[in-house]
Amino acid sequence: MSKTKQYLLYALVAIVLAVFFGALTVWNAPKASVKSTPADFTLSATELFQEYSENQSVADKKFINQVVEVKGSIFEISQDQQGATVFLLTTGEKEAGVLCTMELGESKKIKGKKVGDKITVKGHCTGMLMEVVLNRCTVVE
Repeated sequence: MSKTKQYLLYALVAIVLAVFFGALTVWNAPKASVKSTPADFTLSATELFQEYSENQSVADKKFINQVVEVKGSIFEISQDQQGATVFLLTTGEKEAGVLCTMELGESKKIKGKKVGDKITVKGHCTGMLMEVVLNRCTVVE
């Protein structure tokens, strides 16, 4: 193999490795927190759920990838697979609500919260499955 082909091969391998590690870094970068981000929408859990119940596609266009601040009463508390606290806020509908997955760094603010407590959270809306889903939530004080 000639020296020119060898240098081209090394350069190609270096470029591929640089792109791979760059993409890996971006993929694993921490997600932006909503703590310092102003809410695009502020409403109650009932109002948010109602908008989705009336017309899910319109609500998706309005709320998905937006920072939404929601106020409601805790109906259920659980943990997800990563150990983050998940609050289900009641909306007055049976078996339906707003599912709020908290950021892992919020443990001090949510310590002592129990079913029935009123809470205001802010997070990124990702749409509706059975409940309206907010991710990377923080407590609004």
